[in-house]
Amino acid sequence: MLRGREGIREVPLDENELGSEPEHVQSSSVTLANRQLLDEAIDSLSEREQIVLRTTFQYYQPGKQNQHLPHDVVEDLAESLKTTSDNVRQIRSRALRKINQYIKSKTESKNS
Repeated sequence: MLRGREGIREVPLDENELGSEPEHVQSSSVTLANRQLLDEAIDSLSEREQIVLRTTFQYYQPGKQNQHLPHDVVEDLAESLKTTSDNVRQIRSRALRKINQYIKSKTESKNS
């Protein structure tokens, strides 16, 4: 899907980098329990929702506001999922909402 994209460069990683998390994640207050909860929430999504989120976060830039997928990426994703680009955006929105609800329900039940 990324072949032929102009302006995207591949950055090689060595084995040490593959096993470590990015600096912005290491310095945050993400605990192991929160990470596991997020993993569970993502696993609860459909395969289609997971694909959309994975693609979205390939283009995510921490700290940058109002981020959008490049139009051609949305079109390719829509074509591969046999849907429209508007529906891809809706799938992403619903998936993020489901993750938030999952995490909220699990954290509220622990606090009760």
